[in-house]
Amino acid sequence: MVEEGTERVLGAHLVGPHADEIINLFALAIRHELTATALKQTMFAYPTGASDIGYML
Repeated sequence: MVEEGTERVLGAHLVGPHADEIINLFALAIRHELTATALKQTMFAYPTGASDIGYML
């Protein structure tokens, strides 16, 4: 869930493989008020669950 206007990440709901890894990254983004754009621009190791975050936002 991304706030309109500020693009702050407000929440996330995940089910499936690697959900534990990805939800930790979303929790970090929420705690530090990162924007969806900032997460999309972050380079993650590939192939990992986190490498798909840019497509989730």
